Amino acid sequence: RKYSMVIWTRDDTFWVGNIVGPAELLGSANASFTAWSKNCKQWRGMNDKSVLLGREAADVMLSAYSNFWNPHPELRSKNAEIYLSLYARSQQLKMMYLKPGDLPGSDALIYETNPPRVCFLLTYWCGKTPPPNTTFCEWKFPSNRGVNRR
Repeated sequence: RKYSMVIWTRDDTFWVGNIVGPAELLGSANASFTAWSKNCKQWRGMNDKSVLLGREAADVMLSAYSNFWNPHPELRSKNAEIYLSLYARSQQLKMMYLKPGDLPGSDALIYETNPPRVCFLLTYWCGKTPPPNTTFCEWKFPSNRGVNRR
């Protein structure tokens, strides 16, 4: 049996809560051909940090990288978010947007290992109220010394 939904998420995502229930999303019209992303930090395209994909949308979007290097048609864009949005639309996928709390993950860094401590990148934080005891890297390391994303 084939999957119904896939989650695409970046390896620096730290989750602060549970994602929206998939049954609610899968019950919507054309769910198999839908990509759900956060309605924030879209940079004029699709927020690509974490995306929920219906079955057919997953087949399309998980080939976006190879299509970028062998485009048919060529999709001109200034960033990854615009490219992914153009690519999804060129493949007739439906784009839907979720509240930040429906995909409660954000870019984070581990800055201590024993005990583990994580700080979030404020630049990419979506939502109004962070969970209690949330540390933002820009506040923890104001000069950005000691924090290297690479």
